[in-house]
Amino acid sequence: MRLSLDWMNLFGGLTANQITAVIVVAVIFTVASGLTLLSLIVFGVRAGLMAPTYSTRLPAASDV
Repeated sequence: MRLSLDWMNLFGGLTANQITAVIVVAVIFTVASGLTLLSLIVFGVRAGLMAPTYSTRLPAASDV
């Protein structure tokens, strides 16, 4: 039996407007997730760089 690609069509049965909407939503979610990941990295690095400034020096356990 020969494999038909009809059932594997991602946009099968959708109109042109619906296909556009699917692509737009996929792009929006991809960009949003990328920005979220980027902001987590940036603020994590920023917090790591600022941590020594805001943390107090504690004596080592051997000095107590």
